[in-house]
Amino acid sequence: MTPPPDYLPGFEPAATTAGDSGLRAAALATIDALTEAGALTPKHALTAQMLIATAERAGAGLHEPRTTIATTNLLRLLADLLDKLPLDNASVATEAEQFLKALADAEAAARAAAGDGRP
Repeated sequence: MTPPPDYLPGFEPAATTAGDSGLRAAALATIDALTEAGALTPKHALTAQMLIATAERAGAGLHEPRTTIATTNLLRLLADLLDKLPLDNASVATEAEQFLKALADAEAAARAAAGDGRP
């Protein structure tokens, strides 16, 4: 993915792609859509970077043989971080929905790996 030339300082994608489970790509797509819509301000920079880094770590945790409590906590943190971003802009609705779907899929996979019978 090539970042648009108008990334605000702090919104550049993280340098690593470790642990890509689809969560990182969905987080980046959401941040890109918010940036293109002009919805992000410098006060969102830390939240955006935390969203990307947390998605990477949660994705890496989902690749482990057993899902840990730490990974499930990271998945919850992703939802909390997403709530802190201005997603009310109609132009980011699709990317936000895709991110929420990726997050729900990851949580379901984590529950299945942990032996939790919930769907």
